[in-house]
Amino acid sequence: MASNYEDLIARNLAAIYGHSEGMDLENRLPATKDGPFYEFRAFGEACRMGPEEITLSGVRQSGPKGLIISLYALHAVPDPPTLAPLQSFKDIPASVTCLFSSNAHRFIPLDGLADVAEYTTRRIIELL
Repeated sequence: MASNYEDLIARNLAAIYGHSEGMDLENRLPATKDGPFYEFRAFGEACRMGPEEITLSGVRQSGPKGLIISLYALHAVPDPPTLAPLQSFKDIPASVTCLFSSNAHRFIPLDGLADVAEYTTRRIIELL
């Protein structure tokens, strides 16, 4: 039985691939297209997105990271990030703050940005 994350990821991938010709994902993500797959970097890892799944470094993503990536791909726009002024998002614990471009909301919904803050913070801590 699929989890809620897997259902949402599948729904997002269906929407992406149902309109993939008009979405220009190579420029919006940016990504390299390899047949039906898009390859790009996410969370500091090699990401491969296809009609059936998303992988990071070859590992299938069926949880929050997969959902974040699918949301990003679904909502990405070709606009470059606006780096000044930066906007902050306070994560939990309150001592952690992630900075985003001031137009980040154009690339992914706000709840997705909150998840990006959480998983980016975890990844930074892992790298230390």
